[in-house]
Amino acid sequence: MRSDLKKLWMDLRMWASLHVLIGVGVPAILIFFFGCNELKEEPPPIGAEVDASQVSDALTKALEGSSVYSVYKNQQVVFELTQKIETNPPSPYLYIKQDVTKIDDTPQYFSYTYNEITEDPNSEPGTKPIVKEVTSDLYQPRPTVTTTSLSELAIQELDRLQLFSEKQIETMSEERTPVRTTFHDLFVSREVQSPPLVVQERPHCSEVPNCQLHVTKIQFDQILWYAEGDYSKVRYNLEIAPEAPFLSRILSDCVATSVPYQGRRYYVKNCKNVLDFWYGTPPTE
Repeated sequence: MRSDLKKLWMDLRMWASLHVLIGVGVPAILIFFFGCNELKEEPPPIGAEVDASQVSDALTKALEGSSVYSVYKNQQVVFELTQKIETNPPSPYLYIKQDVTKIDDTPQYFSYTYNEITEDPNSEPGTKPIVKEVTSDLYQPRPTVTTTSLSELAIQELDRLQLFSEKQIETMSEERTPVRTTFHDLFVSREVQSPPLVVQERPHCSEVPNCQLHVTKIQFDQILWYAEGDYSKVRYNLEIAPEAPFLSRILSDCVATSVPYQGRRYYVKNCKNVLDFWYGTPPTE
């Protein structure tokens, strides 16, 4: 097991914030929903504590079999980002499409480049989507089976899942820095699922074997403890399918917490779900 659990804690803390609008965003939305379908405010319950290594092991095992070296030109994924406030239904606020345009597979490194198109469904008519070109981190050269195991590749990939910024998590947590972090109520289940509907409707189910994906569902809570003696709770739900294209291997990840506003806290849940994917074109020998 890795010794850098402190880094894992940091990664997981940072995970909590991308899906929660911060700064002026949260108050603006809460003003709109204020007084509508409010939940009774109670201290969030805390379940059985688990060691950080158990969370790390669950994530690592779920990622096994998913390899960055399976990223091919023309691989695509479409994400839908939604936000749910209190008991209101989830509302889409972003659509993101990624389309791989270039692969650099050299003896020195492996990387890929993709075009990313971001659209806001709530924007004014005529608003153009945001388009940018993104190049991945440099990965180690393509390994052989004898030099790098699937488990080692999964651990390397877990290290790279740094999706959120420390500043965002501090803002979400009332600009207070936790004095310690604990993990609780880890649940892991596995099941077979059909891929997204758009994927199913293409010929041959978009090349998904048997039109089925083996999915690992992971849920756990992160408790951020503060010097004042109180705490905040963040719940994570992830669905990971290593058989899916690399860019869409995390089919769904949701983060739920409570956000302070005008003397009370509001339940907010944000999700990033895969709507569509395509494996791309493997290189010819």
